[in-house]
Amino acid sequence: GARCFLGVKYADVPVRWGPPTLRHDKPTMDNHTFGPAAIQSLPMTHLNVPESEDCLNLNIWTPASLSALANRPVLVWFHGGGFVTWTASMAEWNGTQLAKNNNVVVVSLNYRMGPLGFAYHPDVGCNLAVLDWVCALAWVNAHIRHVGGNPDNVTIFGHSAGGMAVHALLRTPSARGLFHKAVLMSPVASDYAHLPPVDLDRLKANSLRFFDRLGTHDLSTLRQLPLDTIKRQLGECLAVSLPDGQLQVPADLIWAPVQDDKIVFSMDACAKDVPLLFGYTNHEARFFLRPWGRYGLPRLQDPETLYNTTTLHQLCHRLAGPCAAQLIAYFSSSTLTAYEAIDALVTTALWKAPARQAFDYYATHGMQAYMYCFARVSPGSQASGEMAYHCSEIPYFFAHVTEGDVYDRKDVALSNEIQHGLCTFAATGEPRFLNHKPWPKATVSEPRLTLLDDQ
Repeated sequence: GARCFLGVKYADVPVRWGPPTLRHDKPTMDNHTFGPAAIQSLPMTHLNVPESEDCLNLNIWTPASLSALANRPVLVWFHGGGFVTWTASMAEWNGTQLAKNNNVVVVSLNYRMGPLGFAYHPDVGCNLAVLDWVCALAWVNAHIRHVGGNPDNVTIFGHSAGGMAVHALLRTPSARGLFHKAVLMSPVASDYAHLPPVDLDRLKANSLRFFDRLGTHDLSTLRQLPLDTIKRQLGECLAVSLPDGQLQVPADLIWAPVQDDKIVFSMDACAKDVPLLFGYTNHEARFFLRPWGRYGLPRLQDPETLYNTTTLHQLCHRLAGPCAAQLIAYFSSSTLTAYEAIDALVTTALWKAPARQAFDYYATHGMQAYMYCFARVSPGSQASGEMAYHCSEIPYFFAHVTEGDVYDRKDVALSNEIQHGLCTFAATGEPRFLNHKPWPKATVSEPRLTLLDDQ
């Protein structure tokens, strides 16, 4: 089996809109209760813990037989959720199986989200959630050896918004030396598509609007407001202000880490000595295009009837700007349905093309990088028409794939390969297949992609 140390506080109860203070709580075996989640900006139907501003806690999973002297690789997980929802305690990223199967230490952490973690205030700046991440990594650096982890071999990995967190940490000098490898799974990008960037100016405008709704900009008054007063405004501030005819896309984030040149810096400040593994799924957009039918939400409508050429043309203009006419002509001559074309457009603009763009930067600067594309369509995904959608790879990475209605033996075998690749990367900086062959390294001249499928 595995041992778990849940709800370990890595920082004191944070002062609202203030930096975190590192704690030195030791991980204890007798704590089998997850700590509180961060305050959610969206109603969570399947949240398994209470919400609280006192949310700076982490969870640890280790193999049951691991001694304190084992010095095993450590993987620190940053969950997704658009920086406004979800929590480290969700079953989707429980680290039990990953730790047990691969003899590694797995850590997941909660951090402040929404305006409580990302809003800009002139008295404190922004990126407080980034300071939470650095604080958690500092705790890992100081204490993970007590449960058999190697503080000098820490890999940070995250999905979606969590992948964006990893990208921000690569550009955060105060995190330097606290991690040694990085895995970016399906981070959402706006800087490739024809979209306004998630930058400091936009964050300041969003923050101004949020504090206006609260009726005050005075920091001491804001800190004394009842939490319920703040929570009432969280959902209201998620709507993106867009011109008529423009459709919201997954890159339209209200709250996110931004380059402020105090905590998070430009790509030129990127840690150049950190090996990278990053990738995407083949049909990322379908997670957002399908009217749910997961996470306890009802399926509203068949997506083939929900989307049409009008929607496609609007998205071409939104994502491609001056190149929209070429895209519209391309899709008009293809055999794709409107839904399939929108999937291809959004997946390429927000995931595939930005990944290649990021890779070009990393490789040009001499960084060791590996790229993957997750393309496996499980029997369950095939039946629902969702294909290899955003989030569909997570069960494979966390060893949550078991043979049954949703997955078959090919999926189990692929999960074993993916875990092995992830954990050999965490151990050595070089992902390997189960047959011991290394994944192909991507270079500027040969931007090789490892296809994660059932072949």
